[in-house]
Amino acid sequence: MIAVFLIKCLGFFAYCLPDCIRRAICVVLGWGFWFGPFDRRRRILANLKRCFPEKPPRWRSKIGRESCCRLIEMGMFVLVSPFLTKKQIRARFVLDNELLALMQDVLKNPKPLVILGPHFTLMEGAAFFPALTDEKLPETGVLYRPLDYKPLDKWVKQTRERHGVKLVDRKGQMMDAIHNLNKGGALTILYDQNAGAPGAQTLFFGRAASTTQMPGMFVERFKARVGVLYAQRTRFFRATIKGEAFLIEPTRQAVMLESTRWLERKLSTDDDNITADWLWAHNRWGRRRAYECMFNVRPPNSMLDVFFKADNIQDIPDKDRYWITLPKDKKRLEALLPVLQQHKRHRPDIRITALCESDALETVKAANIADDVVSRTGRPLSFFLKIRNTYPEVHLVFEESLRANVEAFLMGAFLRVGFKSRGSFLLTDRIRPPKGDYAARYRAFAKACHMRFE
Repeated sequence: MIAVFLIKCLGFFAYCLPDCIRRAICVVLGWGFWFGPFDRRRRILANLKRCFPEKPPRWRSKIGRESCCRLIEMGMFVLVSPFLTKKQIRARFVLDNELLALMQDVLKNPKPLVILGPHFTLMEGAAFFPALTDEKLPETGVLYRPLDYKPLDKWVKQTRERHGVKLVDRKGQMMDAIHNLNKGGALTILYDQNAGAPGAQTLFFGRAASTTQMPGMFVERFKARVGVLYAQRTRFFRATIKGEAFLIEPTRQAVMLESTRWLERKLSTDDDNITADWLWAHNRWGRRRAYECMFNVRPPNSMLDVFFKADNIQDIPDKDRYWITLPKDKKRLEALLPVLQQHKRHRPDIRITALCESDALETVKAANIADDVVSRTGRPLSFFLKIRNTYPEVHLVFEESLRANVEAFLMGAFLRVGFKSRGSFLLTDRIRPPKGDYAARYRAFAKACHMRFE
């Protein structure tokens, strides 16, 4: 309860400040987040570079800094919004004319409605929709993940539901959401997060991404209308609530394709205000945990073929970059190759580069464990430092030496995994070597990284 009281006090303090002071605080904290010793700056720059390779570095830095400031603004708005009166809400948020026309059509022709919400700065403002109109709206639920701390979760629900929307616990209240849609109600889902292993593999800006299937499942089951509702920021703590209907077939494939394409078009606009408004610090594409970095792509969860057909392509345009440092010892290398051969067969979504000794080049190429094979023999450390600017995603280090760990550190992959050895503190994740022969060690390594063997 003390934690909730302190959060309320902090929120009320921020509520009492004028906008100019609040904006100054967000800028200071946002720039501190950007220039501080955080890995998120590289993540943001990597996302922006791969989505907009044609843009200059200065532009990407500008968008990244502003996105950090708006990330802080998003958090501050969560604290302040419970204290805003209905009059203050209407002064800060307005409904777009096209959304008003769309709302009238929905009211005249009632049927189940699935609303998609993107991660823009003032996305919490979309929950104020019922407070911005005098029309009687259908019962609207918002799918959310409950907080572990029950008193704080209770306060969050009270503050969010005071204007008419209902928070639906995605763990224990899914039947309530289904019942509401059966009655012709609406359900809102934040759809542009990384859905992890349960999600379906799709393309987003040409890269493989895990996307939630939930909106498409609801649309398909209830033949529901579907569209997007978002807050387009106009000034600090001010936005226009907009919405667009998707005129598509009620299938999960169509929903995932159109919702993804809509967000790509929105972020690719020439309006930097919209581009900077998305949460670029969010890990939308990758799996940043060691126990997932060697997972097998499961065909039942893949919808890549739908995107390939829509874009008239045969493969993923921009694959994540994986690097593997192979052991010097020939016996260890021979024990490792079968493991990596299976890994290569089950990972069509990544581009693998293997680093090995020059005398093992032909052996490694013949084993077909990687798309590219590079000799590390005699390479200066500056060679590995240059690779850092390509923003590799994962580096698997099987060579247990200080030199190999230093090379991996300089290359700067977001996830660097290896056995505990000399200099392994330079890696992000370390696996304790199990007892047994070399083959058993490497199979244990792969299993620890979520790889399943045939």
